[in-house]
Amino acid sequence: MQRIVFLAFVLLVAQSVSAQSFVIGDISTLSDHIIYRNSKNHASIYDNIDGIPYLTAEFIQGEVLISDSLRIVNVPLRYNILNDKIEFRNENDQVLELNMEELGYRFWFDEHVFVPGSYVADGEKKVGILEQLDEGRLSLFKKYSAEFKPATKAIGFQDAEPDRIERKDEIYLLAEGQGIPKAIKANKKEIFAALKPFKSDIEQFAKSEKLNPRKEADFIELVRYCNSAEN
Repeated sequence: MQRIVFLAFVLLVAQSVSAQSFVIGDISTLSDHIIYRNSKNHASIYDNIDGIPYLTAEFIQGEVLISDSLRIVNVPLRYNILNDKIEFRNENDQVLELNMEELGYRFWFDEHVFVPGSYVADGEKKVGILEQLDEGRLSLFKKYSAEFKPATKAIGFQDAEPDRIERKDEIYLLAEGQGIPKAIKANKKEIFAALKPFKSDIEQFAKSEKLNPRKEADFIELVRYCNSAEN
């Protein structure tokens, strides 16, 4: 892979429907955040591997917000879980990645919202792509992950396995205000303990609404209740 100044990105910028959001001092600044992949048929590098590294293999039209000032629409996007990168495709069908180490990015596609940033999991501070499930004084995130496992030979009763990509369990994270998201165990005790400072009656609310915090949709509903103005 090599970084290049890619003119196609300028074309994507030109598609923005909100001219008032244009705040670009120098397009060359963005060139440092574009990574070009050599192959036009990017999927071919995974052809001989079981499984896929993406949340969805297809590119989906979405939006990108950069530094809360530049909005880009109709961008074909997908999330590469294995590489933990957001990829986009240009008009020449070339696949590019965005290096998000410095600029603030936010992505919307296929009813998902993704934000890169720091988080804490397994007692360590990490950096990666998080899906934002709800936002407020208490924000809820989800972290996807996958790993590559090399082929293994048959041993005894264990069958041989090919090179493969395996999805790992997602983890959920909570952040108060602008704080760093921190992983939380997906069990009732841990979740209720984390939410109770925001709503003292959270357990009664969950019981009355028949919400199971271990289910993602119900967990989101509980966080939304914590962010509501109700006492």
